[in-house]
This record gives sequence, C-alpha cells and structure tokens, in this order.
Amino acid sequence: MALLLRDQENVEKGGWSDRSYNTQEDTMIIKHIDCDEMKASITRCILEQLPDWFGIPEAVEEYISDSSGRPFFCAFDGDRPVGFLYLKETG
Repeated sequence: MALLLRDQENVEKGGWSDRSYNTQEDTMIIKHIDCDEMKASITRCILEQLPDWFGIPEAVEEYISDSSGRPFFCAFDGDRPVGFLYLKETG
C-alpha cells in the first residue's frame, strides 16, 4: 500500500505530494468473506480470545452460527484475523 501525503509546498498549491510512503508493515487488510465455514472459524477465533466480553459459551455459539449467510468482513494483520463485522438486519 502506498500513501500520498501532502507536503507544505504542495499544500500551498492545494495539491498532493507525488512522494509515496510504503506502509505495508502498518497495514491491515479488510476482506469480504463468502465462505460460511471461514466466517465461523474467524468468529470463533476472535470471540474466544475475548472471554471478558464474550464469556458465555452459548452466546458465542449463537454469534458463530449467526454469521452464516450474512455479509461478513474481516480485518487481517498479515494472515491473522484481528477483527470482523457481519451485518444483521433488525426490526
């Protein structure tokens, strides 16, 4: 990933610097996940690491099964899932 940063000279002209900075070591990638098995695996992996917030096993299992068939996005730090979001329509 490359970032374009405004430098003072170009800010005065209202433009962007043509210098780019590689930020790959600080980059997280967001991916849309289609596979229900992968959704369940990611959900389980992350929620089980947060027992203070998700310590009721039945509730965790409900979140996991609820992820199936829903739009699901996962944040990856390299190959490691570090967060997820799935969309559930409510009333």
